[in-house]
Amino acid sequence: QDLGTLGGTYSEAQAISADGAAVAGYAYLDGNSSHHAFRWTDAGGMQDLGTLGGTYSLATAISADGSVVAGVARNASGNDRAFIWRGQMLDLVNTQTAMVQTAADLAAAGAQQLGAIGGLANAEIGAPGSELTVHGSSMGTMPARLQVALRLGAAVIAGDAPGTQRFAELGAAVGLGPRFTLGGSLALGNGSSNLESIAFDGRLTSAALYLRSRAPEGRGLTWKLAAAWGGGTVDVLRPNLLPNTEAGHGLADLQSRALLAEIGWDKPTTGGRITPYLRLAHASTTRGGYTEAGDIDFPVTYAEQQLDLTTATLGLAGEHRLSARDLLRYDVGVEIDLSRSTGQIIATSDAGDFAFDAPAAANTARLAAAIGVSHRVGANGTLTADLGVAQSAYGGRPATTLRLGYEMRF
Repeated sequence: QDLGTLGGTYSEAQAISADGAAVAGYAYLDGNSSHHAFRWTDAGGMQDLGTLGGTYSLATAISADGSVVAGVARNASGNDRAFIWRGQMLDLVNTQTAMVQTAADLAAAGAQQLGAIGGLANAEIGAPGSELTVHGSSMGTMPARLQVALRLGAAVIAGDAPGTQRFAELGAAVGLGPRFTLGGSLALGNGSSNLESIAFDGRLTSAALYLRSRAPEGRGLTWKLAAAWGGGTVDVLRPNLLPNTEAGHGLADLQSRALLAEIGWDKPTTGGRITPYLRLAHASTTRGGYTEAGDIDFPVTYAEQQLDLTTATLGLAGEHRLSARDLLRYDVGVEIDLSRSTGQIIATSDAGDFAFDAPAAANTARLAAAIGVSHRVGANGTLTADLGVAQSAYGGRPATTLRLGYEMRF
């Protein structure tokens, strides 16, 4: 059967599908000045597959079902490149390179979730000012009878990856006599991150519950137990940064969990107190598997990724009365990795399959510091502002947290 040409005088078949319904090859254009790759079917005839911006292309292979064509094409720079086609001609090397970069960045982003979404959960239960200090000076010492405190607040976290997390929080605490405080919090917000070859954007939710014990006289053993959960759905975007590639995106579930145990010793000082402490924490994050969607010829499927981190923090927390209404709070510590498991990124596509280890932590011991101010408003209200800075585990810029809140006692 004569398959025809693309306007010239010559064409040549190079490959045929398993059922014989599709043929790939090359054919000359009008004037025989150049030739282009073609795909032929009985229904569609000879289809010009174009080039990568250069002057010619040549198809040399076709998939068993006839939907994918591969070959060589010249790009706009005059270089010959392998191509892959399914609806549009893509540079195969650039496409695979983009997928490699995306998989590597996805591994890095997943590891950073232990310090981002997992850190968000930890911040709800561990950072100065996030705990409703029913026994602390910011709320006033609670008497033996049951009392309740509420906290409304907002926070912004900027991590070592370009991007931020912004959320509003509602917390409540109950003073259970002179020694114990039972509290919890709920935070709703949005998180975004822009790495070299991916971008995250999604809504996040976190919740925390804690139990704190302090000596009524302000001197002696103090301890805290806490648990937190955070999660949401994020849209992961893979942009087409390289020439002759395509963009893709997919929705992935993120779930984080954290457990925390802390023990310290309260020591009164002139106008305040200091508390050296040891904190043990375990956080885990799971990014669900997903397949890219939308108008994309070669979608990538990413398998689920599981990350786990156990740390110990040695620190010193304190508070100092500045005036009858103002209180200064601070916390300085060193967080040390006891164990870190970041899993693999596994990606599959008709354009190639990949598996990558998440990057190793550059800093297994990290400094963190926070400072906050509380200002009493009226008889039962307190305004709070807290700023925290923590060294990155991956050698990037420090993670910075800013919190503003208003506490009410009933």
